[in-house]
Amino acid sequence: MSRSPEMRRSYAIHWHGFFQPRTSGMDGPAFVNQCSVAPNSTFTYSFDTANQTGNFW
Repeated sequence: MSRSPEMRRSYAIHWHGFFQPRTSGMDGPAFVNQCSVAPNSTFTYSFDTANQTGNFW
């Protein structure tokens, strides 16, 4: 998932329900697992969801 630089506030995304082995830096919250993405910047979230089943929201 990529966010566009049109965001006016910094952000980070926490992915409820996804296991993130070896990619905890892709799983916010801001300033805990990753720095927030600054306004007018881009960041591409990339992690493997293979072998994960269930309900995701």
